[in-house]
Amino acid sequence: MKKIKYFILLMGIIGLASCSEDILDKQPYSQLTSASFYSTPEEIDQALTATYDMLQRDDWNAFIIVSEWMSDNCTAGGGVNDSPGQNEYDEFYCVDQDLNKIHWQNCYVGIKRANLVIENIDKPAWKSNQLQLKNRYLSEARFLRAYFYYRLVLLFENVPLVTTVLAPEDAEKILQAKPDEVYAFIANDLKFAIENLPATPFSAMRPTDYGRVTRWAAEAMMARVWLFYTGYYKKTELAGLTKNTITGYIDDIVDNSGHQLLSNFEDLWLYSSLTNPAYTEFHAENVFSIKYTYQGMGQWGQNDGSRWQVMIAARNKNYPPYAKGWALAPVNKSLYDAYDPADVRRDGTIINWDALLGPGVYDISDQRNPTGFGWRKYAPLALNESQTDVESKGGNFMIDNYQDEYVIRYADVLLMGAELHLGMEVVKIWPTSTRYIPVLACLQRLQ
Repeated sequence: MKKIKYFILLMGIIGLASCSEDILDKQPYSQLTSASFYSTPEEIDQALTATYDMLQRDDWNAFIIVSEWMSDNCTAGGGVNDSPGQNEYDEFYCVDQDLNKIHWQNCYVGIKRANLVIENIDKPAWKSNQLQLKNRYLSEARFLRAYFYYRLVLLFENVPLVTTVLAPEDAEKILQAKPDEVYAFIANDLKFAIENLPATPFSAMRPTDYGRVTRWAAEAMMARVWLFYTGYYKKTELAGLTKNTITGYIDDIVDNSGHQLLSNFEDLWLYSSLTNPAYTEFHAENVFSIKYTYQGMGQWGQNDGSRWQVMIAARNKNYPPYAKGWALAPVNKSLYDAYDPADVRRDGTIINWDALLGPGVYDISDQRNPTGFGWRKYAPLALNESQTDVESKGGNFMIDNYQDEYVIRYADVLLMGAELHLGMEVVKIWPTSTRYIPVLACLQRLQ
């Protein structure tokens, strides 16, 4: 991934795409514009980085939090005088007509940036030894476009299908597409990525490429999309892709990717760094994740740190080792109680505040819908009662949290494989097959 400075550069360049010619036709002629950019592989990479940047745009109603509000896992939470937005999600009513505006805007900006990469991919004079790199950049852009569309179609179902860069006046003419059209478009983008990304095993990946799309990520995302689409819409295939094809993608990951489960569930999460010197986010169970960093250093225009993790942190106060935040989406006791007490996932996933601090220590006086339970997996950390870990690094505790968000873990891959193989002949050989031995362990530990 490239430096943060490219994000700001590309935002300005992409914005110029809709400017009139008389504005662009000004000195200095050496200044970068949408017409002169995309002329080198390096500039294509920078534009692609700007597309990845849209993954980091989140807020109080980030997709991961909205998903929990709309389930039975969490209540609305927040402060007693907060705006009612989280209640609207949690209780399925809508007063604020712009409740999902941030999702709509961020996804379509991401789609526009991906379309810019795709439409300009042939502008550089690619050398013969750079053609694989060209296909990689194009595949990553098409994966990201598919990913943004998948989020949109999950949230809104009927959405405009924008396949090229549009002028503002043309965008107003685009009608909503049917879900079948959008899912087929997503599948075709992912199929291109699968066929053109290199099959590099995890052990051969460079840490500098961590956060970039891989063939394994594309295959896993295809399986996730296919399973949801065929299950929810009661279909047998998607864009010509059958169950056997999708099963083959998952088997390819299992057999060839080098991804595997971590031996300890808790080592997946940032809090493990407090006791595990070898903790890293670049590990074999991480198939694809959204990368964050604290290096925005409190600059609100950067959007390089997570802005949703502070939302689920303890209300207004550090409770070391966990940092302060706004206490949105407290976990329901029913979810905590659903776990076997011996299951490492229970206390690895959920904070029981009374068990941790003692009865009555956790302050709920300024909390709506308190349950006594919070998120542990993505909880920001605190050094002491007055300073968070982010602040010690020079960041802002509200916008610079840096734990990466898993989109696909290898545990997800194994469970999708189990679902796809269900009822198929191969299920008979599972007890003696090395391919799906991890599935049993996975079923015991994945939330």
